[in-house]
Amino acid sequence: MKLNAKPKFIYPNEVPHACGRFAVIDIGSSTMRLVVYDEGLYPHLFLNHKVRIRFALEKGEGDFSLDETRMNRALNAIEWFLWVCEQSSVKTVIATATSAVREAKNGSAFVEMVRQKTGLHVEVISGEAEARLSAEGGVTSLPDASGLVMDLGGGSLDICETDTKGDFASLPLGVLSLQKLSGNDPFKAVEILKKALNDVDWLKEKEMTDLVALGAGMRSIASLHMTETDYPMHILHAYSIPKNEAIAYCEKFLKGEISQKVSHLAAGYEDVMPYRAAALTALLQHGAFERVRFASFGIREGIFFSQIEKGGVGKDPLISYARDIAERDGRGIAYARQLAKWAHEILPQIPYRLLKAAALFSDVAWREQYTFRASTTFEIVYGSPFVACSHEDRAKLALTVYFAHDDEVKPEFLNRIKGLVSLEDIKHAKIVGSLFHLAAFLDPGAKGVLHNFTLQKSQDGAYKVLGPKPFMVMESESVQKRLDFFNKALAS
Repeated sequence: MKLNAKPKFIYPNEVPHACGRFAVIDIGSSTMRLVVYDEGLYPHLFLNHKVRIRFALEKGEGDFSLDETRMNRALNAIEWFLWVCEQSSVKTVIATATSAVREAKNGSAFVEMVRQKTGLHVEVISGEAEARLSAEGGVTSLPDASGLVMDLGGGSLDICETDTKGDFASLPLGVLSLQKLSGNDPFKAVEILKKALNDVDWLKEKEMTDLVALGAGMRSIASLHMTETDYPMHILHAYSIPKNEAIAYCEKFLKGEISQKVSHLAAGYEDVMPYRAAALTALLQHGAFERVRFASFGIREGIFFSQIEKGGVGKDPLISYARDIAERDGRGIAYARQLAKWAHEILPQIPYRLLKAAALFSDVAWREQYTFRASTTFEIVYGSPFVACSHEDRAKLALTVYFAHDDEVKPEFLNRIKGLVSLEDIKHAKIVGSLFHLAAFLDPGAKGVLHNFTLQKSQDGAYKVLGPKPFMVMESESVQKRLDFFNKALAS
């Protein structure tokens, strides 16, 4: 296991990670995390551990030092993290430390203590690197975002344009430092942060639609809002709240009025929740944003993308994820690609990106008993941790793959996507799914023979299948049944 690896985004000549599992140890100002990504170009999360350290608890105005007890706890956590990495067959570990270690008088001594005790190289990254790496992760997962990326930690607030090479700022005002500087007054914390934002000259000149919020603290606000509003899909990534609604919801935290319905979900973090809300409020009030959007990728994924040999997840993270799953659990990506192309020729009105993703996902549960394939495939698409996909498109994909295995969707599944899809969306999902179901009978061995079959429209608008002579002579009842259902879906 390589412990002396250095971040390639700082050391361009560093040898990139080429194969095997890859781990990031993120020594934050409030929490330390270990994330291990499985082998590949997409950051498939293998495991995720965290330990609360609260290095920034003493951080206010002026000099500060890391508390000795917390340093020892952090060192113990790192030793445990490295043991977990060894047990998980990790090949490369990248360790970074952010604002608290960067600003503490004894930060360098702590890093040296880690090196001597464990052999691990810890890179103390700059505010700029922290802001840009976070933005790189966030923008990769929300590629259509336009505006500002925020990453709120225990000791700093890092902001960067969604054009990750654009302007940035790193403010020494995280949740713990805001709590201390404000004298435990979240309303005062809002004013402290708004004053600091006023000094960020470039921020006044920008026209921004989206405020992209990163980090577990921001996602906890999203999770609580989802629960309180009975949102149907509890997927935090790509969740959004209109600006004024988000400000009004954050005010509940500032006033200590969070409802009993969700208060238990913030257990253990009650003292910092108002300061998370204060930071979000200050930014939303300062900028001309339309909404806040929450992303699951952040600084650790930014590190991953910068370190992997072939770089990133290609042009489309959704397709990259679906491709990996199809290759691992499905009938192969060659069949899925041909299926998408074949279906697109018949249904050019359906967005090709969604056709391709649905084709890749459609057979990932083929090992299940036939009667469970529809529900299992729905669950996989509904709950998988892929990014670059709205909740509406996720719901459409889940429905489409369901109809690839069953003719009628059960009410329990429709209830879970209520409000995310229209009747027209359901119709399109049924059309595409039934066409995929037909294709599975035309190419049952996934040998890539779909190009031998065409669907010809009759004068009455219904389609008939044309194919090789042996197929035409056979007159399969199973194929005719699938074709009849496809025609029925089109006509409905």
